[in-house]
Amino acid sequence: MKLQYLGTAAAEGWPALFCRCESCRAARKLGGRHLRTRSQSIIDDRLLIDFPPDTYMHMLTHFVNLPDIKHCLITHCHSDHLYTGDLSMRSGAFARELEGEDISFYGNDTFVKTMDDFAAAKARQLNIKWHELTEYVTVHIGGYSVTPILARHNPAEKCLNYIISDGQKTLLYLHDTGFPKDETWDFLKNFRFDLVSCDCTVLVKQMDGGGHMSFADNIRVRERMIREGMASENTVFVANHFSHNGAFAPDGKVWLYEETDAMMRKKGFIMSYDGMTVTV
Repeated sequence: MKLQYLGTAAAEGWPALFCRCESCRAARKLGGRHLRTRSQSIIDDRLLIDFPPDTYMHMLTHFVNLPDIKHCLITHCHSDHLYTGDLSMRSGAFARELEGEDISFYGNDTFVKTMDDFAAAKARQLNIKWHELTEYVTVHIGGYSVTPILARHNPAEKCLNYIISDGQKTLLYLHDTGFPKDETWDFLKNFRFDLVSCDCTVLVKQMDGGGHMSFADNIRVRERMIREGMASENTVFVANHFSHNGAFAPDGKVWLYEETDAMMRKKGFIMSYDGMTVTV
């Protein structure tokens, strides 16, 4: 199973749209892996996870064949994970030779309501289907077993994380979420993971609770999963989904890619970057 990170930033991107902070100035100057677009991933070049405003850029930069994608999982409805505006481009006015070829989106009840309202407003054929998922109930999507679990993110929405298996390998996609709740841990005990991708929005800042994790939280996740048999020392752990605000440590130090990745590898993690591919 191959997981490619198309975008690895939080909602504002990194460098952030209108920011002059030291971490954003450094990213603009250094370029390369310091430049991060809004969060999106793809499994085996065919199963998308999330649909942010940067999807078009990801298509160009990472050669994603969007017309051939048939399935997309949505974690939640914040605009950096679901940007419905670009779905209008699937209409006949903009996309030719697409008739009869649907893309299916999957998400929570808020997502379904959002799509119902979006489609009603457009009132034209978009070659899109959408389906509501139930937490902790496994469904089969495009050759994968997909199990949505509850994320700890937006209290106003039933946000989802995903367990995805191709029958040989199993990955856990923990974005966007704070440290998982007890009910989630109880459910995860039923699985053994080959790859775990952890929300690390807060990065090196100190944080207790909330809808995102820090790297300190990521370490806690890894230690608990190994201790309780959900993962092993061979499981690949990746830190992903970063905010430029999280680069500022309490001592004032600003953490950028190379140094942060080296620090994370000592703790058993890889720091994601846009375009990075992990195969298990």
